[in-house]
Amino acid sequence: MTFQFSHPIMNWNALDQFAELSRFREHCQLIFNGPLSGTTEKQKCGWVATWIGEEGREINKTLQIEAGVDDMSVIFRKLEEYVRPKKNKRVSRHKLKKKNRRRTNRDTFTNYSKVILLDFEYENPEDILIDCIIDGVADAKQKRNCWTEVRG
Repeated sequence: MTFQFSHPIMNWNALDQFAELSRFREHCQLIFNGPLSGTTEKQKCGWVATWIGEEGREINKTLQIEAGVDDMSVIFRKLEEYVRPKKNKRVSRHKLKKKNRRRTNRDTFTNYSKVILLDFEYENPEDILIDCIIDGVADAKQKRNCWTEVRG
């Protein structure tokens, strides 16, 4: 039986390759759950190798996947590791210090700071967050209120 469907295409020139890979993976899963539902794991790996394109196959060669491993989850995990944005503690620290608390409300500032703190890998990021919240406030009364809030 012949099926006609739009096959997934991985755009290696996308600005956000991690999001692009997620979209590509989702499209692959839809096809493997639909028109190609009867395919084996080895065949699925072959389809993915076809759909990732020439550049993707070149990248795939560098991922150090054991020979004979025909598991889509391994291939996608390795590709995710490849396209995942790299952490840069210095840039993150700079962003955190430059974020001005006065221009945003406390919740927005706190959420933004928590996202940036994920890159720091400190043992206790809550202490750093508290310092940033308090240091980010210029007004003495607001600073006292923040200090009282975070200390409980």
